[in-house]
Amino acid sequence: MPVLLALVVLSTAARGAELPQWEAGIGISALTIPDYRGADQSQFYVFPIPYLIYRGDVLKVDRRAVRGVFFKSERLEVDTSFSGSPPVRSGRNGARQGMPDLDPLFEAGPSLKYLLLRSAGGELRVDLQFPLRAVFVTDFSYLRYSGLVFNPRISLDWSRSGPEERLSAGVALGPLFTDSRNSRLFYEVDPIYATPVRPAYEAHGGYGGMQLALAATMRRGSIWIGAFSRIDNLQGARFEDSPLVKARWSVMTGLALSWVFGSSEAMAQAEE
Repeated sequence: MPVLLALVVLSTAARGAELPQWEAGIGISALTIPDYRGADQSQFYVFPIPYLIYRGDVLKVDRRAVRGVFFKSERLEVDTSFSGSPPVRSGRNGARQGMPDLDPLFEAGPSLKYLLLRSAGGELRVDLQFPLRAVFVTDFSYLRYSGLVFNPRISLDWSRSGPEERLSAGVALGPLFTDSRNSRLFYEVDPIYATPVRPAYEAHGGYGGMQLALAATMRRGSIWIGAFSRIDNLQGARFEDSPLVKARWSVMTGLALSWVFGSSEAMAQAEE
C-alpha cells in the first residue's frame, strides 16, 4: 500500500511533449506516512517501486496507476483516480491503544478534469479536478466497502523537456469531503473502547479538511528522481473534536529514485 501512495503523489510529468510510447525501469522509494490524517505518529517505509509508463490513446500506465481515459475533449477529460493507506497497528499508536487495528485500504473511482489555462508552449497548465473515490478495506482475505471520498482541487503543473533532461513540478490544493461511513472508520470511538482519556465519540461525514500536494521530478539520461509531499490540515473538519485527532496538521513526505532501462522507438504525446 505505501507503493500505491508513492505512485499517486508522483503524478507530475512532462505534458505535451513527444516521448516514447512506453518506458520501463525499477527503483526505490522512501516514505514517511502519518498513521492516519490527524495522527501524531508516523511510520517510515523503504520499498522497491516499478517505473512503468505506457502512453496509449485510451489505456495509460503512469506513476499513478493503470487508468482508462473514458472521455476527452479540448478542455475536459474523464479518467480514473486512485489512493490508499497502509495498515495501522493500534498497539503502536498511543491514541488507538486497545482499539482494533486498521487494515490497508484503497480508493478508486472516476475523476473529472477541466483545463482552465495552458501556456502557449504547453509547459504550464492549470486544471480543476473532481475525483470521487469509493473506499475499500482489505487484509487480502476479505474486501469491505467503507464509504466515499470527494477531493475537488485546483492543480498547477509545469514541465520542460530537452534532449538530455526532463524537469517537472506540480502543486494541487483542495478540500476533502467524506461520508459518515468513511469518517467512522478512522475517528469513531465505540463505547466499548472508551477510556477516561478517550471518551466515546460518534463520527459524522462532511468537510474533512484541506489537502496540499507538492511534487517535483527530474529525468536525466536513464536516471529518474522524484520528491513529494502531502500536507493535510483538519481545522474545521466535521470530526476535528474526535479524541483520535491528535494533530491538526499531518505531513507525508518521500523521495524516489529509478533506473530506466528500456523504452520504445515509437513516440506518443505525453499527458501524464
